[in-house]
Amino acid sequence: MLVRADGSEVALEDVDVAYEGSVLTLRMDPRAAGAKADDMLEVRYEARIEKACPKTGAENPYANTVRMEHPCDPADAEKRDWTEKVDVELITWAVRVKKVDAEDGSALSGAVFALREKDTGRVLAKDGSWRAAYEAASCDFVTDKVGCASFRGIDEGVYEIVEVSAPEGYALYEGLIELTLGSDLKTGKITAQIAASEGATLSAADAAAGTVELEVENAKKPTPDPEPEPAPAPEPQPTPAPEPQPDPKPEDEPTPSPSTPANPISPSTPKNPDPFSRAGTAPAPTTGDDAQMASIIAAAVSAIVLFGVAAAIKRKGQGR
Repeated sequence: MLVRADGSEVALEDVDVAYEGSVLTLRMDPRAAGAKADDMLEVRYEARIEKACPKTGAENPYANTVRMEHPCDPADAEKRDWTEKVDVELITWAVRVKKVDAEDGSALSGAVFALREKDTGRVLAKDGSWRAAYEAASCDFVTDKVGCASFRGIDEGVYEIVEVSAPEGYALYEGLIELTLGSDLKTGKITAQIAASEGATLSAADAAAGTVELEVENAKKPTPDPEPEPAPAPEPQPTPAPEPQPDPKPEDEPTPSPSTPANPISPSTPKNPDPFSRAGTAPAPTTGDDAQMASIIAAAVSAIVLFGVAAAIKRKGQGR
C-alpha cells in the first residue's frame, strides 16, 4: 500500500509473494504506482496463529520481525539497502468458561458453549479456525470434569458467548454473554469486561498469563410432581334392551354450507439451529462500582493480529 503525503492510499499491483519456513517475502515496485518523495510504503498482512496450544499472555508473546530492502541510489538501480528491523510482539488470550451449580458452586461437566466475534460474525471452531457461521459439533466447546471449556488464540475485540446445551438435569443459561478485551499500548493497561444477565460473572483476568475466566451458573430443573395413581375402572353393568319404536317419517334436511375452522392451522416455522439467534442480545455493560472489569498492567502489550510496517521512500532523482 502506497500512502501519499496527503494521507490518501494507493494499492500496489503485481506483488510477488513467497513463503518459506517462517519467512514471508513480498516483492513490489512502488514506482509503478507513481511513488514520490515523502510517500510512505506500508505493508499489511495477516498471520494465522498455530492451532495447537497457542501461546498466550504478555509473558509468552509471539515474536515477529519485519524489515524492508529498497533501492538506495538513484543512479544505480541495483544498489540496495535494508531498513532497520521492526520487532512486534503479539499477545493473545485464552478465555475459559467455568460452569457451576447455582446452589452449591460445584463444577458441572457436559455443558456446551460457542464463541462468536461480534463485528464479523465469525464463530471459533475447535481446530482454531474461524467459520463463517455456527456449525454444530465443529464449534461446540464442552466443559470438562472440572467444569471448564477454553477458547484459545483470542485477539483483543468484542466477542459473544452462548450456552448451546446444559448438563443433564440443569436448565439452559438463556442469555448472551458479551466479552470485551482491550488494551492501551501507551499505558500498558489491559482490560476485560463483560455484559451479561444474572448468572454470568467475570471472575479473573491475568494479562501476564493472558487468561480470562468467566463463571456461568446453571440452576437445576424443577422436579415434576408425581403423577396421581389412576382410579380403578368401574365394573361393567348390563345394558337393558331398547323397546321397539315406530319408524319416523323422514324430513327434508337443508344442505349444510361449508364452514371455516375456528382456529385455522398455519404452517409451522422450523426451529433456528443457531444458538446465537436464540440468545438475542446482551444487556449494556455496567459501569462504576458495579462494573465487572479486571485491569492488569503489562510491560509490553500488543494485542493485534494485523501487523504493519511502514518505510519512507524518498527519491532525489529519476530511476529510483
